[in-house]
Amino acid sequence: MRGVFVDAELAVLDLLDDLTVSETATVVDTTVTDDLPALQVVRTGGGDDRFTDVARIDVTSYATTDAEVRALAAAVHGRMLAFPHRTAAGVIDRVETDTGPHTAWSRNRAVRARRATYRVSVRRRPR
Repeated sequence: MRGVFVDAELAVLDLLDDLTVSETATVVDTTVTDDLPALQVVRTGGGDDRFTDVARIDVTSYATTDAEVRALAAAVHGRMLAFPHRTAAGVIDRVETDTGPHTAWSRNRAVRARRATYRVSVRRRPR
């Protein structure tokens, strides 16, 4: 039997972790603006063909100003498309943009958000 797939969500978290001073995470508390800018990475779907797992990954950028959130979302977009990537979680083979960076809703009016969705392809880890 072949190894398990690389966890695409963890690989993207690791890939983007140095773009903000706060932790890149799957859950971001936007009620505290002191922790911004921040990135939220969440797998929202996708599937595999037994050889390649193609995950749909939402990456949401949060900041306190429109200029800052646009710059962060652009940095994320550039990093995601400059593949292949070797991360602590494993190798990301391919990244395609499903939905480019766009304004997203935030519960906190003091927080600006932009979201993009990517198709992230990973293979099984060798045993």
